[in-house]
Amino acid sequence: MFFSKAPLLLNSIQIEPSIKELKDTFEILIIDDNPPPMIDTLRRSGFRVRDIKDIETIETTQKYPIIACDIQGIGKSFRPNSENGGFYVLQEIRKYYPDKYLIQYSTKSQELDAGLTKADVIFPKDTNIEAWQKHLESSLKELGNPKRRWMRIRRQLSDQGEDGYKIYLLEQAYIKGVLKQDPQQLKSEKLLSTLSPETKKIIINFVASTISMGIKEFLK
Repeated sequence: MFFSKAPLLLNSIQIEPSIKELKDTFEILIIDDNPPPMIDTLRRSGFRVRDIKDIETIETTQKYPIIACDIQGIGKSFRPNSENGGFYVLQEIRKYYPDKYLIQYSTKSQELDAGLTKADVIFPKDTNIEAWQKHLESSLKELGNPKRRWMRIRRQLSDQGEDGYKIYLLEQAYIKGVLKQDPQQLKSEKLLSTLSPETKKIIINFVASTISMGIKEFLK
């Protein structure tokens, strides 16, 4: 592959905010019709946590980089009369927001298979608070790092069979957008017009939830 000028390197946007900065910046969403008691402990430990009983649209999850979702009693707007609609909710979140860190949990062990949702981690609902804190802190470190967050998107685009050169152009626009704190770099009409509708939607969502929210705060 021939480049007319030296490409921008992903390492140029490698940053490592402190855990306190990450906790202060990013809010975690928990979707559960019967929220677990550990939520209060997480808040006392400095995590910003919002808990809701269900969601009406996938867009509700846009601004949350980390989402924990129960399987039972969730997703009734998407799958009426389904006891396990949380599976579908997580599938849809992963489809439209591939960079998000998803935690799947349930009271029933047979429902803990992450294969259906491609969750990053699966928990029994009674998982101890130390395990929750450990995984939330590690996920904050990953999602607060612009390089690692892009790599999650890049893997998804590659798995979908997106053209390698288009992925390269998107990556260059992303790096430039982060360095300049300018979300519009990745929303160039010339760039987006070359993408499939599915990829275009993913990129637009990524811009809204990543460069426009959170990560740019660490570059000031």
